[in-house]
Amino acid sequence: MSNQQQLPVQVNVQVDNQYMEKYAREYIEKLYTRLLKPQWLTMKDMIKITRHQRNWIMENIVDDPYVKKNKLAKKDGTSKNSNWLFDADGIRPFLEKLFNDLPDYQDVLE
Repeated sequence: MSNQQQLPVQVNVQVDNQYMEKYAREYIEKLYTRLLKPQWLTMKDMIKITRHQRNWIMENIVDDPYVKKNKLAKKDGTSKNSNWLFDADGIRPFLEKLFNDLPDYQDVLE
């Protein structure tokens, strides 16, 4: 390797603050949506949120006609032992009707 001479260079960059603020806000919203706000809740999540065990959730939530009609719960696979998933946004109003003191998802799932 040959010795290369290094020269200090000064560069001035102008940044549009409004553009950067808009870009940062959009980036944070996308990140929040993707990472912090789950699209699907697992059975484990539902146990934490409802404070009920799997059998109760199966009988009172998964088998409920409203949940079935609106496809708020689905099996993640075709086998008998496949995990259940719940539409995080869609199931919330249903759960709020079942429980007077339903905790916020973010508080319970952390």
